[in-house]
Amino acid sequence: MSNDEIYDELPPMRRSPQPPQPPSGTNSGGGGGGDDGEDQFDEDEYDADEYQEYDDGLEGGHSGISGDGGVTISKEMILKGVSKADSRRGLNESMEGYLARLTHLTLNEKNIGRIDELKMTPGVRVLYLYDNCIRRMQDLDVLTHLTHLYLQNNLIERIQGLDGLTSLQKLYLDGNRISMVDGLERCKNLEELHLSGQRLAPGQALRFNPTSMEAVGTSLMVLNAAGSNVRDAKPLMELLALRRLNLSKCGIASIVDIEPVLMNCRHLTTLDVRGCPIFKNPKHREHITLLSNSITLLNDKEIKPHERKFLIQLQTRRMQKRASEQQQQQQQRSKGGSSGGSGGDGDGGDGAPHEHQQHLEQEEGDAGDWEQNVSRTTKIRRLKRVERTKAAEEADRLEREREAADAAAGAEKKAELDASADKAAAYFKAAPGVVPEGAEDEDAEDDEGGESSKGKGKEEEEE
Repeated sequence: MSNDEIYDELPPMRRSPQPPQPPSGTNSGGGGGGDDGEDQFDEDEYDADEYQEYDDGLEGGHSGISGDGGVTISKEMILKGVSKADSRRGLNESMEGYLARLTHLTLNEKNIGRIDELKMTPGVRVLYLYDNCIRRMQDLDVLTHLTHLYLQNNLIERIQGLDGLTSLQKLYLDGNRISMVDGLERCKNLEELHLSGQRLAPGQALRFNPTSMEAVGTSLMVLNAAGSNVRDAKPLMELLALRRLNLSKCGIASIVDIEPVLMNCRHLTTLDVRGCPIFKNPKHREHITLLSNSITLLNDKEIKPHERKFLIQLQTRRMQKRASEQQQQQQQRSKGGSSGGSGGDGDGGDGAPHEHQQHLEQEEGDAGDWEQNVSRTTKIRRLKRVERTKAAEEADRLEREREAADAAAGAEKKAELDASADKAAAYFKAAPGVVPEGAEDEDAEDDEGGESSKGKGKEEEEE
């Protein structure tokens, strides 16, 4: 694994890379080299005038104060923030060429109030600007190769200035003041969006622009909005490639609020709603499991295949039972209306359905909650699934009946043949005088032979 890949894998909020120091021992240009693992300063690699300008900038403070509060980005600050992933400046390399080939830039915890002067480093791919006091996302269009942008814990209120970042893959905006997620229409390759812990006014919620969600719908796989008071998650249904969704400590109140996401995001495998009002419902796990066939990790607990299968079968039985009992109620009402007779019967006819309904609500509370919380579209889909299951069961039953009928017919035919054979044997045994077929011809031949012998004896006597 290269140094760049290792650096990308480190946690952004916890790593605190130490930028190279000015001339007292280390190379401000950053990079690898040196026997002790640090970048050793070599006076031969720097022009004296350029280096004196850099040294004066550090002491004199060339980084001015921005109009938004905090300091502005300068060349000297960039040189101090060069990551160790970049190599040292070459012997004959110009300062402009060296800055142009930098790929990692660390500018966190610099009290930066405004993003500017980044046109000097057009090749940067990873930019760390977290833990500053930045209010506006601006002057980022020049970083056309940028893939990772870290802007956590600033004062940003709006997502903007990303139209030129077509290669952006990961965007970290945790701990800001963003109330509307938009401005992502050109970020067609965005894979991760982190918006947790937005510092909003009391009662204010984090909302999502459906147009922006649709723009990143085929690329965004990770969305973290934990602790940002998300109440309406319906626009997230446009995120067709979403794999992981964190809405913990938000305002998701019922299954209806996230039902479109569960039904439309077919690749969603991980969902977290801990700390939301819906989490207090003891049946929320059952409802989410039934609505989504792809989620395998809910609130950091695995949903196993046999658990999902059991819940589907249980819900099918509940719905079948409920439909059967409703049909019985309708039949009872129709009978009561057709009789229209005595008052006692009429009272009994009116009271029985009421008592039956109370009993049904008591026994089928779970199914009742399900019916109330799930929309009509979901009910229709579940009923179709039940119908398909019933059709398959009916086909199996008919096949078993056909096989049983064939087996019974074969057994019956065999029994008939055995009975015929037994009957014939018993008949010949009970009537011994009866000559079987073929035996009569033999007896006739024997009689003819006897008569001829008698005639010959009589002729001999007369002679």
